[in-house]
Amino acid sequence: MVNYAKVLDSIKEAQEGLKQAEKFHSQFYHQARQQFERDSLNPPKDVSSTPVNIVNSKESVEPKESVEPKESVEPKDSAEPKDSVNPMEEAKVEVVPQGWMCRLRHEARNYVAYVVSLSTFTLTILAMIPGLVIACYHQGALPFLTLTTTSSVPGKTSGSLNATDGGGDNFTYKIYLWYYCVSGVAAEAGQYTNVTDSCHQAKQALTEHILPILNSTFIPPLPRPDVSGPVQELADLFQQYAYPSFASYIVAVFLLLLFAGLFIWWFGATGTPHKKTFMLILSTFTASFAALATLQTYLCIRTIDILTQSINLSTSNLTITIESGSLYLLIIHLFWVVLFLNILIIATRSCIKRRRARQARLALRREMETTVPVVETPPMEGETKVCNTPAEVESNHDDSDDEWDTPIHGFWGYTTLDHIQERRYRKHIEMRYKRSMAAQLRAEERRRMREWGV
Repeated sequence: MVNYAKVLDSIKEAQEGLKQAEKFHSQFYHQARQQFERDSLNPPKDVSSTPVNIVNSKESVEPKESVEPKESVEPKDSAEPKDSVNPMEEAKVEVVPQGWMCRLRHEARNYVAYVVSLSTFTLTILAMIPGLVIACYHQGALPFLTLTTTSSVPGKTSGSLNATDGGGDNFTYKIYLWYYCVSGVAAEAGQYTNVTDSCHQAKQALTEHILPILNSTFIPPLPRPDVSGPVQELADLFQQYAYPSFASYIVAVFLLLLFAGLFIWWFGATGTPHKKTFMLILSTFTASFAALATLQTYLCIRTIDILTQSINLSTSNLTITIESGSLYLLIIHLFWVVLFLNILIIATRSCIKRRRARQARLALRREMETTVPVVETPPMEGETKVCNTPAEVESNHDDSDDEWDTPIHGFWGYTTLDHIQERRYRKHIEMRYKRSMAAQLRAEERRRMREWGV
């Protein structure tokens, strides 16, 4: 015979176990909510009690008469995504005014920024033109190298120049890239020298004219330009670096003027700011001017090094000094420095604009997070079948226990306890709610950024 007393005792023990499990679950859930509130996550109150039909649900397992009443399972507001299609409407978020005025302001800012950048560049180029004209007009004050000779002993022959006054005359050779000038020749010394106080056209002024004039003052004499040595090295330097870099520099100046006029015409014809193309070509010109100016600077430094170290000017009977054309080097470097300042101004303006846009996005995101909180929950453990429609419930009828009326089936018929199923169900609903809210927040943020024109 069946011992009904033992069965009743087992049922009572099962009911007491369910009560303890429910009490433990309630305490755990409240502690988790307090932790979420401290972390400013604030999970929705209705997440744990969304009315969704679940296979092996709790309502079919609990006895109606023997279990103490619990919290209501069906809330007034459901957190299921299909019941809250657009939660931003319930949050009543204040929307920034939008429309064609907002788009017009955004386009106007882009046009103004591009026009300011183009105008700054154009004014810079226009300011360079008078400077270039003045430099060409006063090119005599911009020598590439300056070589000065002084007669150290009275009556000594100074190359092809003879110091007749007993004190020695000073001669200055100003070397340019395409010619050279001699100054300081005394009037009475004209009969003793083949050099006059004037300028002479010469591409290799240093190696073909000046050093041969001073050759007789060196002990031993300098080698000829066609013989391997420092003189030939100087000729190769001027041939490889000086003339190509100088000619390319002049061509780049005219191309820069043409580029400025082309971009002004392009903007006026299309009405569209071409910022990336403008910055690319401007950077290319800046790098080109910097490279050409660096080549000429290297040529000047290397020439002085060869004259002072390889040739050793101290072996001459004359006191020979060599100086670089500092003003000339300053002017050729000034062009690319001015263009680089234009790039810095444009880049700084763009950086400030991006920073403001980033701050606006962060402010919008914080506003949306405070308006509609996003629940951070760990991933769901286990597998739970969720039925959202009556058809799905009927299709899973064989796995459901709705047809059972005996309360013992809910405890003894399944290995998974009811409070574990409820915990899995809650995690599943929270994950669905989180994904839905995150998608709607991203869509709302993109929409607002388009309205603000950021």
